[in-house]
Amino acid sequence: MTWPDTVGDAPLDARLRVALAEQDAEPDTVTNLLSRLTLPGVSDEQIAALPMPVSVMPHPRSAATHQCRTVRSFLGLLPAATELPSS
Repeated sequence: MTWPDTVGDAPLDARLRVALAEQDAEPDTVTNLLSRLTLPGVSDEQIAALPMPVSVMPHPRSAATHQCRTVRSFLGLLPAATELPSS
């Protein structure tokens, strides 16, 4: 799975909310994409219950839309997950 991560970055989320609305995204879709969940649209409970092996690869450089804290959160939800090196 890959996704742009902005969870908890209120100024960036506000800019993305406007940009998505300008592209005619439905309000519910925007809210789901910018939710405070680790992976927007999927509950942390659903992530923790994944039955298959999971590897997590952080973006090579932390940036506004690729934040290291989401990788840490994901690894916290899945203690058996493997963290891959950035490429």
